[in-house]
Amino acid sequence: MSQILEKPRTQENALIQDIYPLEEKSYLSSNASIASCYVCDKGLKDGHSLTAKTIGHETVLLCNIHNSKNY
Repeated sequence: MSQILEKPRTQENALIQDIYPLEEKSYLSSNASIASCYVCDKGLKDGHSLTAKTIGHETVLLCNIHNSKNY
């Protein structure tokens, strides 16, 4: 939890944070992959911009060429 407090003499703000050390370790798992177009597999490294679009119930990335087409 953080609080922003005003110092009475200097009229400056200070950020005070309460730090609670974790007693037990928690592990995170993630799934990462290179961002590329769902249709042509081209991405930022190829000079294309990518846009996320929901098709049906699935979210896919489309490059600037395929995003302009109706899917």
